[in-house]
Amino acid sequence: MSPKILNILLILIPVVLYYGFFEPIYDGTVGYGWAPESTISSLQSQNASYASALNQVSNVETGIEKVYKLYQLITPDVIATTSLLLPDSIDPIKLKNEVMSIADKAGVAISTPGITLDPRTVGKPVQAYIVIFSFKARYPKLKEFMEDYQKNLRFYALDSLTIKRQVNVDAGDSKRTFDKEALDVTVQFRVRYLSN
Repeated sequence: MSPKILNILLILIPVVLYYGFFEPIYDGTVGYGWAPESTISSLQSQNASYASALNQVSNVETGIEKVYKLYQLITPDVIATTSLLLPDSIDPIKLKNEVMSIADKAGVAISTPGITLDPRTVGKPVQAYIVIFSFKARYPKLKEFMEDYQKNLRFYALDSLTIKRQVNVDAGDSKRTFDKEALDVTVQFRVRYLSN
């Protein structure tokens, strides 16, 4: 091979390698019939983001260990109590019996409670029943009765409480006897549960 051809090849080979291989790698441009998937700078930024994510793994692992230790501290009694606060399901008949038994314990005669599914919560992860009933009682008994609901393990969220004084009604010539201190009370509770 002559020295001139060798000199020309020594000049052309680096130029061809640069424009056909190295420049496409750096710029992402199309070389001689091929294009790289990504540039070196994008690969370097991707590498930096992966490295920072790997550095966070130890923080996540320590957080998981803390949560697991706290979970192990939960006793079965606490789990049973919280399952009453927000149960997986509620049987409306059992709920009705529970409302009636709370009233019996407090010594209050309530009307038959109306229990309906709240239409606004249908299809949502947490659904609710609306419990409505009315009764007549004096204020101290009303207060004691409402405290029983407040102390109950099941979470009864009070939606509305309507209190009215009783009105003396004429019944012909005779007047009905009634307790002047008794109040007509209507209560509406919302009882939530997790839908399956």
